Amino acid sequence: MAFLEKTVEDLSDIVRRQQEDIDRLETELRVVNARLEHVESPETDEPEPEAEKPPHY
Repeated sequence: MAFLEKTVEDLSDIVRRQQEDIDRLETELRVVNARLEHVESPETDEPEPEAEKPPHY
């Protein structure tokens, strides 16, 4: 019986740590996604360098 109680306690600790890791990773993913959105849609209205015609046109 003591062995089973110890196993259940160990498994419970593992599940708790896994949930903490999942929560941390979700937070980090939200931060990365926010940074990526900022990079993909800059707030400036400057045209892309590729879209500008060279001066000789």
